[in-house]
Parts: sequence; structure tokens; C-alpha cells
Amino acid sequence: LWIESFLIVVFIFLYLFHPERISFVGAGNIFIGLIMFLIVISLTLPGYNQGFALFALAAMPASIFFLLGLKTGVRWSIIISLFIFISMLNASMHWIPPVFSTDLLLEVNVAYIVISYFYYRLEKERVDYEQQLSKMIQEKNILLKEIHHRAKNNLQTIMGLLESQALRVENKGCKQLLRAQRNRLQSMSLLHQHLAYETGYEKVNMSQYLIQIVHNLQKTTDHILDVKIDDFQLSMSEGINLGLLLNEAVSNAIKHAYPKESMEKIEVTLRHEGNHLQLRVKDFGQGFDATVEHKSLGIVLMKDIIRFFPEGRLMFNTDNGTEVIVDFDLQIEEVSCQKNPKIF
Repeated sequence: LWIESFLIVVFIFLYLFHPERISFVGAGNIFIGLIMFLIVISLTLPGYNQGFALFALAAMPASIFFLLGLKTGVRWSIIISLFIFISMLNASMHWIPPVFSTDLLLEVNVAYIVISYFYYRLEKERVDYEQQLSKMIQEKNILLKEIHHRAKNNLQTIMGLLESQALRVENKGCKQLLRAQRNRLQSMSLLHQHLAYETGYEKVNMSQYLIQIVHNLQKTTDHILDVKIDDFQLSMSEGINLGLLLNEAVSNAIKHAYPKESMEKIEVTLRHEGNHLQLRVKDFGQGFDATVEHKSLGIVLMKDIIRFFPEGRLMFNTDNGTEVIVDFDLQIEEVSCQKNPKIF
């Protein structure tokens, strides 16, 4: 009892103040070794709590295999069985006055081997199932990566067809319409690209994804896109909707806010607070009448997309230009945020 109490105090001290000095497996080996030593004493010498030895022997296999694993459990089981065999020899040879008879110790040793084998099979099945599950997860990740890669390639093929058609069309309205559709597909293609090359396939790093969308839009205009986006992650469906919202808002500002030959500023800000996200796209151009029902495809798409978000709101502020404000909420478990903003 004194040895066990002292060892527990030492382990607690090491884990609290010097966790690097001892690992869980190391502590388990020390503890199992101590228990084995006390079992040998109890089986061999009289007056050393023989009831403890029989109780500890019944509990040892479960502790060894579940805490230390298969290989270590097998090693310790063999060692303990050998020490029980030594106690059995002592009972037979009478080197030290025995506590138990040879027959009883033989039965105890056989029972310990049978119980150890049972726990070995149980732990082996658990480990095999865990390995199969891990293999299935790896195969699923590879399959998802291939799916996202193929989706990205297919979208890029369609984008190439739209761009080729835009180059052949002479009508400026048709040309703009085809390129607007191309930009929408590109925002979706970028998300599949991020999912294909990131380690996680359920969440998307939205700061990288959205900044890349803005970077591609910057290539189409001489206006200055000033972007500040917080780091956070969303699911694929939420990410596609948010990317399309950003693409439409910025594209509308590029197209309608300023004269084409000018170099003006467009501010893009995406902030989060808890499960609340707010997107702002602000220009300082000519503005438009927010009281009039607009039929443009971009605004219609934004109004349709915002319905996919809980508590989604689309607002326009026409003071000193035009500001598109998108407010929406997400479930707390669906968004993972960091405090440092990404600035493009």
C-alpha cells in the first residue's frame, strides 16, 4: 500500500510539473511492473495479502491490453505467467514455505492464460476494426479528392467554352453576359480546387478561397480592390453560396460603379462575431436607386442565394456611393474562426 501510494504521488507530480519526463506508456509499464512484483510476493510469501494477488490477477489482462496495446500486453502476459510458474515451482520444491498448493497455482496460471487470451482476441478485434475504419477514411478522402479534382476540371472546361464563345461574339452585351457566367463558374471551381488540395474535405478555408476570387476579378479591371477578410472555415455548400455572393457583389461594383477607364477604389470586408458573418462591398461611384425593383441577374441571384443562410439579409446603402451589405448567421459548429484578418 505504501509503495502504491508513493508511486501515485510521483506520477501525479510528474504529469503536473514535468509531463515531458514520462509518457503514458512508460507510466503504464512502471505501474504494471509494480503490480506484478506485489503479485509475486503475495503468491510466494505468507502474510502478504493473498486476496489482493487473486483479485489483481483477474484485473491484469484487461488493464494490460487496453492500456498498453497488443504487443506490450503479450509481453507482460508472458512475464506474469512465467512468474506464476516460478511460484508454482516454489510450491513444489519448497524453497520458501509456500502459501498456495501446486495444484491451485497451476489452475491459477491456466486461468490467467485463458483470460489473457480472451482479452487479447477482444483487443485484436478492436484494433483490426480501427485499422479498417482508418483505411476506409483514407479511401474516402482519396475519393473525395478525386471528385473535387474532376469537378474543378469539368468547370474549367465549361469556362473555357464560355470564354471561347465570348471571343467570337461581337455583341458587347452578349460578351459581358458570357464572361459573367464564366466568373460565376470560376468561383465554384476555386472552391473545388481548395477542397482537392487541402487535408480536410469537409471545411473550406474561406479567407484563402474568397481572396482568390477577388484576385481573379482584379485581373478584369483597373479599379483597386481593397479586401479585408477574417480567417474562418465553412462547409462546402455554405462556402459556394458565400463565394457566389462575393462574386456578384464585386462584379456589380466593377461593372456599374465607375467609368471603365478610371482607377477607383472598391472596399470588400468580411467580418465575423460568434456565429454572425457580415459581408460589405463598398464603392464610391455613382450609386443606384435602392427603392426601385432591379431586374439584373446579379441582384436576383444575390437575393436567391441569401435565402440559403439562416437569418440572411441583403441591404443596400446608397450614401456616398453604393454599399452592399449581406448579414447572415451560421450554426456555431459550422464556422471555425480566427482573429487575424487576411489583407489582399
